Amino acid sequence: MKFLGIRNHHDTNITYTDGTKVKYLKLERNLQEKHYCYYNYEEIVAEEFDIIFRKSKELLGVDFRSLDAIALSLVYPDNVFKFQPFVHVNELYQKLDKKKYPFWDQFSCPVYNLDHHYAHALSCWPLIEDANSIVIDGMGSHKRFFSAFKNNDLVDYVDITECDSFSLLMNVIGEQMGMKGIIIDHAGKLMALKAYHKLDDVFIKRVFDYAKYMKYRNMHSFLELVEALQEKNGQNVKDKQALIDKTYLVHEFMNRKLPDYIGQFVDDNEVFTYSGGTAQNTVVNTVLKSRYKNMIIPPHCPDDGISLGCVEFLRRKYKQPSFEKKNFPFWQSDEDGGVPNDVTIDRAAELLAQGKIVGWYQGNGEIGPRALGNRSILMDPTIKRGKDVINNKVKHREPYRPFGASILLGDVSRVFQWHDESPYMLYNAKCREPKRYSSIVHVDGSCRIQTVNQEHEHFYRLIDSFKRKTGIPTVLNTSLNIDGKPIAAYKQDAKTLFEKTEMDAVIIGNDILTK
Repeated sequence: MKFLGIRNHHDTNITYTDGTKVKYLKLERNLQEKHYCYYNYEEIVAEEFDIIFRKSKELLGVDFRSLDAIALSLVYPDNVFKFQPFVHVNELYQKLDKKKYPFWDQFSCPVYNLDHHYAHALSCWPLIEDANSIVIDGMGSHKRFFSAFKNNDLVDYVDITECDSFSLLMNVIGEQMGMKGIIIDHAGKLMALKAYHKLDDVFIKRVFDYAKYMKYRNMHSFLELVEALQEKNGQNVKDKQALIDKTYLVHEFMNRKLPDYIGQFVDDNEVFTYSGGTAQNTVVNTVLKSRYKNMIIPPHCPDDGISLGCVEFLRRKYKQPSFEKKNFPFWQSDEDGGVPNDVTIDRAAELLAQGKIVGWYQGNGEIGPRALGNRSILMDPTIKRGKDVINNKVKHREPYRPFGASILLGDVSRVFQWHDESPYMLYNAKCREPKRYSSIVHVDGSCRIQTVNQEHEHFYRLIDSFKRKTGIPTVLNTSLNIDGKPIAAYKQDAKTLFEKTEMDAVIIGNDILTK
């Protein structure tokens, strides 16, 4: 059977399945517009879906006449579409009555609308098909930001009428701080900025003594408590440093309260999935992982994965075979860069050993927002002030934000205080030699790490070759883009980036461009 899954609104993405074969497209990459969304709500039916359908046909080869079903997770239940809202909070999907919605009557197949968090939970199928799920984000259907699913049923939730969501609080703090760029990126930037707090242990202890009996659901009350104590100390709660301090304390509240709250729904040793935009927060993830060793977070945990959840819903509903998972997570329907040979890999490792900044464009792009070795900018992590070098020459983003690192799995515990896999760069680890690896170590001594095993063959061989030349088993790894732009989707994107920045080299398949 042929299914189409669609996520519209920010981070628009599409998944098309033909039998067990899967094609995935995130439009921001191909259109080179970060978090792509069609924002003209008044013309949303005629305009936004025209773009989605045109790109589905052009880039995924979708024949809309042959589709067996379409599933969407729509974020406009009561605007131009005039869809009936989900009647009950635990109503996880609805079949659209196309007589009421003429736009969809052009398709002969059934059309379904999925609850947003349910689509998140189902999106984890490339890693595990049946597991209980926790979903946390800014806000989904029914204004929920926390959902717990057991045996495919919604068993508990928290919505923003009861408590502010962590992600929305971060967005507000980012706005108060005057952050530039797209608002949904504020939370990630504050994750780095929180390490610059100037709180002493006495104040932190006082805050959490007062908050001793607060629960995860009391986040808004906790924020009010923090602001009251700041004012008592003579601080203006909207001063930049006060906002940074507040960011640290809200993160710490999450770290102390969320694990126990999740513990109401899963056992410590249980295999379960965690998804939603908040699951990108490596600080919170690392605390959760210390307790829940079998927690699984997909690389597409934010809304990048919604269309994958939509097609999984259809697969289950129509009782079809499991989809193929080959080459996951390198599923972007972008321009294939090819596969580097041994000569190319050796040359790339030599350039890195010489201290060069190297763009690396190979195969198809990664699904999700993080560069995992197919669309990366790489550098020797031991270069003195290397973070500033790569930021000034290429990335041009906020100077306080750290860069991640990719390391051979067998060497991870030698360089970092970490003993697990971290294939999707979703956890932080303390570096054992922070002075040596200063380019990848944040001010708090941590680093966002990606472990690389031999299954990721060409990237593994590159890091291994660099290790044999230098004795260093890790490389600085950041995404192949500049601040405010999506990751490269075409070879020309990579070449343009190379031409317009001070990058020393870009390697596309076996083509090596140097300055």
